[in-house]
Amino acid sequence: MSLFNMYMQHRWAPAFAGAIAAGSAAVIFAGADMALAAEVVNHELAVRLDPGRGRIEVRDTITFTETAPPGKAYTFFLHAGLQPNVRESGDVLTRTGRFRAAVPVDQYRLKLPRGHKRVTVYYGGVIQHPLATTRAGAKIHTDTAGTISPQGIFLGGASYWYPQLENTLLTFALNVDLPSGWRAISQGVANAVPPEDGRSQVRWVERQPQEQIVLVAGRYHTDQRSANGYAAQVWLRAPDAVLAQRYLEATIRYVDLYGRLLGPYPYKKFVLVENFWESGYGMPSFTLLGSRVIRLPFILESSYPHEILHNWWGNGVYVSPGWNWSEGLTAYLADHLAQEQREEGATYRRGVLQKYTDYVSQGEDFPLTAFVGAHTDVGQAVGYGKSLMFFHMLRLRLGDRVFVEGLRRFYAANLFRLAGYDELKRAFEVAGGTELSDEFTQWVQRTGAPRLEVRNVNLERMPHGFRLSGVLQQAQPDSVYALAVPLAVQLAGHDVALITTVGMNARKQRFDLSLAARPTLLQVDPRFDLFRRLDVRELAPALGQLYAAQRLLIVLPAGAPEDTRARYRDLVQHWVRPDAQVQWHLDNTLTELPADRSVWLFGWSNRFRGALAVALADQDFSLNPARVRVGTRSVDRATDALVVVARHPSSGTHNLAWFASDNTRAFTALARKLPHYGKYSYLVFSGDAPRNVLKGQWPVTDSPLQIRLDDRSRQDSRP
Repeated sequence: MSLFNMYMQHRWAPAFAGAIAAGSAAVIFAGADMALAAEVVNHELAVRLDPGRGRIEVRDTITFTETAPPGKAYTFFLHAGLQPNVRESGDVLTRTGRFRAAVPVDQYRLKLPRGHKRVTVYYGGVIQHPLATTRAGAKIHTDTAGTISPQGIFLGGASYWYPQLENTLLTFALNVDLPSGWRAISQGVANAVPPEDGRSQVRWVERQPQEQIVLVAGRYHTDQRSANGYAAQVWLRAPDAVLAQRYLEATIRYVDLYGRLLGPYPYKKFVLVENFWESGYGMPSFTLLGSRVIRLPFILESSYPHEILHNWWGNGVYVSPGWNWSEGLTAYLADHLAQEQREEGATYRRGVLQKYTDYVSQGEDFPLTAFVGAHTDVGQAVGYGKSLMFFHMLRLRLGDRVFVEGLRRFYAANLFRLAGYDELKRAFEVAGGTELSDEFTQWVQRTGAPRLEVRNVNLERMPHGFRLSGVLQQAQPDSVYALAVPLAVQLAGHDVALITTVGMNARKQRFDLSLAARPTLLQVDPRFDLFRRLDVRELAPALGQLYAAQRLLIVLPAGAPEDTRARYRDLVQHWVRPDAQVQWHLDNTLTELPADRSVWLFGWSNRFRGALAVALADQDFSLNPARVRVGTRSVDRATDALVVVARHPSSGTHNLAWFASDNTRAFTALARKLPHYGKYSYLVFSGDAPRNVLKGQWPVTDSPLQIRLDDRSRQDSRP
């Protein structure tokens, strides 16, 4: 995740706070236009940090591009309580207000004498905002707006630790004075400075325009490897040569990959920095990841390339306020590309569409133009998921060569500038020589998604083959979309399906295919290439659907000890959405399970667990008094935690889930871990520090967009 998500929502708040509170999109977009033409100012900062007292002392010499005309006044914003002053004759600094962003912020008016373009501001004070844990859906997030502490130092744009001027980008030189043994990192290139009075010194210089200045410090052990025009580095809080080498190799591999794909890497270094809390931030030229995160085996192939790629998107080409295209494009070229290289692209896209279908109701949806940051499951499903799928559809529309050329043009034209969807559209239009206004309007500015059905499928034997016809229908309640709908037809005796595309810009669209051999299977959008709301029967029942459920019945085992039931209750409170309608029952107070909502059973002894055997009769699942088996794995009640999700046997749309574990020592970690496994139908964790030992999805066998064609001449897909 780019640091944009944490900072940009606050950056323009002073100028537009009133309008944003009133919901004035027009004013926000006007701010984006001004940001495109932002002035670049230079900061020359001398910073002394005292981690033990949480204090910062700064001298900041600000140089403007042009000399001040008569009567010119500048507005800047600074963390409240830092008491800035100016000392040159003729400089006038006045505090004009205070407001609350991520931190309390003071607003100042600065006047310089006519003809001057430089001012030095002196200030100091305490910045200590403790780590705070927030909840977004079922996930737990820990963060701080900025802190100077013995554990570490984190100061970004949202900390307002330096004077921030309206509608400007910046360059800087940053001299940092720290206790002995501490090291500081920022953007740019480091210049060695000898220790002074027993304290560490470093100077960071960045001459490319930036959105903010980030300062991170702690006690670090460093490793480095020279690469093609930049340095790959790893900063760890304790020495770990094996881990460092893995990250150095991955850094060079991914920087080289994206450099060849998009254009030269824009910075002189890329650094993995181990944070003192669990985070996932991408800053210009470095990433800040938590200790546990960097040691997860899959991070090197998932989150890490994502953070590296942000140096092209978000931290190279900056995001215009109100137009956050960066997260979706980064996810598409990092997370999705990695899965595509493993031939798992369709599975990944189905997961993206599943999250949108599970979490985004009609009333919660919003257009991509309204996406700022993914602080909720809904925000992730739209801001990452819909945006990712838009770029995928655009790639299919333009072809790989034109799509990549458009990205290269966009990068070259907008590096170190703010850009939005308009600049993206222009780059793709020039690369492909085609008008794309309709595509961008439909997917970027519009709320919602199409929902597809296939009707009246008809198979006829013809003199020279077969004729397959039918009707595609858009079933969403709002207006129709212009779509290119992929169809796949499996022919008898052929290993590879016939693929065709049907253009559709009406509520109903007939298709008519002439085939040389008898078709056995018709599939509509089989590789999930379209952004759309899925039919529940296209999805395997999954844990995330329980997290997203608006109506939920929790059934606890009456025979379990009260402290175990209390633990189950605590888990539920961690997982369900805050606005969900939750009913609680002991299993001995019910005679049957209702079919009008999803049901979650807890406990090995739950008397309704047999309903799982009925619901999963066609799956590789065994439930008997002696043991539970999922696939080839038997579940050990003493050490394992089991999660199984099935379709409710009395309902076509709701789910039935079961969580069982006698190992309550693992519950705290499970509360944190399980929300990250939302796409799975079954899970087994083992041990007190629970380790996932089994995960998977039940196969989908009854999708209404997969029509099996038997000897009958007519098929109708209606349920």
